[in-house]
Amino acid sequence: RQMIAGKDVSELRNYKRGLSFRNDLVGLSTHLVLNAYREPYQPLFQQRFFAYFYVGIGVFYGRPKADLFRGEPGLDNMYYSWDDGTLRDKPRGEEDAQVVELDGDYETDLYSYMTQAAPGGGERTTQVNYSPWHIGVPLGAGIRYMVTKKVSLGVEFAYYSFFTDQLDNVSERYATYDEIAQAYPDDPDAQQIARYVSDPTGWGTDGTPSLYTSRRGNPGLVDAYSYLSFEVSYKFKRRPSRRSYVSLCRPAEGNAALNPFPPRVYRPGKRDP
Repeated sequence: RQMIAGKDVSELRNYKRGLSFRNDLVGLSTHLVLNAYREPYQPLFQQRFFAYFYVGIGVFYGRPKADLFRGEPGLDNMYYSWDDGTLRDKPRGEEDAQVVELDGDYETDLYSYMTQAAPGGGERTTQVNYSPWHIGVPLGAGIRYMVTKKVSLGVEFAYYSFFTDQLDNVSERYATYDEIAQAYPDDPDAQQIARYVSDPTGWGTDGTPSLYTSRRGNPGLVDAYSYLSFEVSYKFKRRPSRRSYVSLCRPAEGNAALNPFPPRVYRPGKRDP
């Protein structure tokens, strides 16, 4: 299981979007490993150092979530971004607005809201349904040091690339207010919440299609993540059992009555009953 998270921190416009996410990925993958030995016919513990490389493929499940509400999703629990960079419990300009902090509870399932729409117009402006299942390609390299025959130390760099741009729910373009209204007809509260989930700060889009305000992400770049890990390994010695099937089935002395199937004795010339 792997957890990835992120938020806007680089460009000013990206930072003002206020987009963040967390995605707990669970999956299975298979790897093809290439070990680089200095001496192919020498035991590893005698070589001490050796490197390895791997490539693989896997399937992962994960739904991006965000920390957008102080408790349950609702109009009374939203965070409001102010010009001074603070988060408050009331909209910009209102008196008695208290500064608040994110509670760290990623309660909002971003796939459940219309946060973005496909490019183009006409029928393609409807909400795109993204699958929580993702195909990933893990790549990695590492170095291992054999301290003893059983203990080893290692460092590994891993890079996971995916065939999707939806791990963080930041891609395509913002959904316009008209498209959100069509997705949640006759429900003004749901429409307002959907606008907020799509654009938490209110500075990302004005709800109309335009060159500057429509773009939410870059669908041309797929998602990926990497990590550096340090490992300590211990090899347990397996002791093969010497017990046989006959010894397991043989009753102990004095407990023959516990065996409902007494052993048969072979006698030449006499047929077994």
